[in-house]
Amino acid sequence: MVKSSKKIALITVVIGVIIISAVFCIPYKTITINSAYSSGQINFEENVSHSTMNIVQAFTDPKNNITILDKTTGTIETGSGNTFTVTYKNINDVILDTLGAKITLTIVDAKGISHTTTHETDRTEEGYLSVILKSPPGKGHYSCKAEIVETRTLSDYIFSFQEHN
Repeated sequence: MVKSSKKIALITVVIGVIIISAVFCIPYKTITINSAYSSGQINFEENVSHSTMNIVQAFTDPKNNITILDKTTGTIETGSGNTFTVTYKNINDVILDTLGAKITLTIVDAKGISHTTTHETDRTEEGYLSVILKSPPGKGHYSCKAEIVETRTLSDYIFSFQEHN
């Protein structure tokens, strides 16, 4: 009887530690710290050749809270089948810290259908996002958003709430 009581007490303590760890360590929410946004019009034309176009270059630096979208294109004249890209570079980002970057590219074709791709990173890296689509002739648009994001745990929320009260 004493052995089973000790086992039950040990199991209860272990379960309690797991629950408390989960509450205080699992990401609670991600918030945007800084962002940059760019958009423009796309004219999809019938007799223009297909191409690959880099719309914008995104630069993020979470450590220094810098977000830049460079060389925005403005209005794009293009054919119906295209690859649209965004190049990105994220610097000064330590793996497994609370800061990171999020890049989102959205292309809306002439039918009004959105084609979106997003990349999130929590390390220093560079690369590109691409959206490939075939659109009928007409007007569409693009948008790009670069964000510095912070992932907070419930304990971050609780302790920051206590500081303000």
